[in-house]
Amino acid sequence: MMKRRGVLKSLTQAGMALSWPRCALPQQSTAQLPIPEWKLGERARFLPLTRLDGTQIDWTSYRSKVLILVFWASWCPFCARQNPFLDRLYRSQRDKGLAMVTISIDKTQELARQYVEKHAYEFEVGFATAPWQAIFRQRKGLPQLFVFDRAGVLRQIEVREMLDDHIEELTRYL
Repeated sequence: MMKRRGVLKSLTQAGMALSWPRCALPQQSTAQLPIPEWKLGERARFLPLTRLDGTQIDWTSYRSKVLILVFWASWCPFCARQNPFLDRLYRSQRDKGLAMVTISIDKTQELARQYVEKHAYEFEVGFATAPWQAIFRQRKGLPQLFVFDRAGVLRQIEVREMLDDHIEELTRYL
């Protein structure tokens, strides 16, 4: 053991980067969590997600609420047309049990933050880490919208822009 520590110390002093084996990490990072595959009619498992303000989203706070989860990007023209409708739906229905979490797939959190501030959206906004990017890549297209009922079961998936009348129809889950 001492010999190994001596080698490691010599390498680090020489400026060589070391990569610790996964088993040496004290906690499992979110990058190593198994990526859930969401299927219609099944309960979903949610990975840890951080809001743009740095706080963690507590998924348990959405129990007994209808949750709409949306992947979007500030550069996406379809998202730019859809997001105002989603924000209006959220503002009008949140007191009736609607929760909305949107996840930016922008290159930086700052781009997402500027976009949200510019439009004064009130829905929750998280930033896609590698595991969330993997969930996003399970389907092709943007925006992506998922509706979970009050029991956490996935009821609807939309991989396209939804217009105002289609978004209003989401109230049927309330």
